[in-house]
Parts: sequence; C-alpha cells; structure tokens
Amino acid sequence: MLVAALMSEYEPDGVTWHNGDTGGFSAYAGFDRAEGRGVVVLGNTDRSVDNLGRRLLGAGERDGGFDWA
Repeated sequence: MLVAALMSEYEPDGVTWHNGDTGGFSAYAGFDRAEGRGVVVLGNTDRSVDNLGRRLLGAGERDGGFDWA
C-alpha cells in the first residue's frame, strides 16, 4: 500500500516527482525533463528520502538550488 503519495511539478526547473512511504520503507522518483535524466531512491526507513533524491538528480542547481531545510 502506498501512503502519502504526491505528484507535482516544480517550475522553473521542470522536475516531476513522486514519493511515498509505508511500513518502514520510503521511496522517491524524480525526472528532470530539461536535462533528460531521472533518479529513483528506495529506503528501508520511514524517514523521507526526498532530499537525497533531489540532490542526486541535481534538481535546482540551474537556478541556485533548493532550500534543504
């Protein structure tokens, strides 16, 4: 079962992403359409792996980056 899933787009970086977690596991998939690359992160933790996925993807680097707080 996928709990707390979200699909959204961040502009102007053009990253489409999806995340979710259940029973002590979490996941993040992100796709940077402008750069033509993607990343999937699977974690055996109930903590979010979104920030790791965004860092691996390099999302936001073109416009000064994300606020990782």
